[in-house]
Formats: sequence, C-alpha cells, structure tokens
Amino acid sequence: MDRDTFVKRLAVNFDNLDMIHPFREGNGRTQRTYWTFVAHEAGCDIPWSRISKQENIQASREAITGETSGLENMFGRVVRPYDPERRERLISRLPTAKELVEKTHDGPIGRIETYDRNRLQSVRSDSRKSMPMTRGYFVDGRWS
Repeated sequence: MDRDTFVKRLAVNFDNLDMIHPFREGNGRTQRTYWTFVAHEAGCDIPWSRISKQENIQASREAITGETSGLENMFGRVVRPYDPERRERLISRLPTAKELVEKTHDGPIGRIETYDRNRLQSVRSDSRKSMPMTRGYFVDGRWS
C-alpha cells in the first residue's frame, strides 16, 4: 500500500477506534501501540513523539464531526517508511528480563532504581523518536 493511501485509511480508522473508547484508562497508549503494529505491517512507522498531545486532541475533536483532514494532516506529516533494523537496534539495547530481575533489589516485581540508569536513559531518549510508549519507566507502582 502506498503511503498516502495508508495515511488516509489510518485517519479514518484511528477516528473509528477512538470513538469506541473502550477502556477507562489507557486508550491513547493502547491505540498508539496498536496503530504502530498496523503501520509496521503496512511498511510504515508512526513516530508518535512528533505528534503533540494538543495536536492529537484537536484533530480527534474535528474528526468527531466526520472531518478527518486534521488527522490526515497530522499523520501525513509524520508517517515514514518502517525500518525493522532500527527497531532491532533499539530492542537490543533494552535490558533482558534476567538482567532486570538480577539487578532489582526488591525481587522480580519491585524497584528498578539499582539498574544502570544510564542504559535505561539512553534507550529512553532514542525510543522517544519512534516508540509508541515513551512515558518513562515504572518505579514503585508508577511511571517516572
């Protein structure tokens, strides 16, 4: 599928799924993850960090009336070809489950403050450029 067709279909379907709003919390994060996988299957990537919260809200509000041009413009501005090698480079820099468990002083589901923060920070800063969920890392039951 060519990029322009993908962007138009993404805008319409993003709006359709947004209207359902199935979860009490996490709708935006869930949608970003879902649409990232869909985009990758179509050979595209959506660098969500290049879309501001306000731009997304405004385009989504306009789409409620059936006018999806705001979403089309928003996605058209950021959608790029998918580079699976880049994804693999980012994933290879993430800690393994074993590394997290071994370096966590409160057990497997606990604090990660003892983990090498430099490594986490470098992955986090790279992932802000293309990964769907860039809120930070989970510490003591909340995102920091």
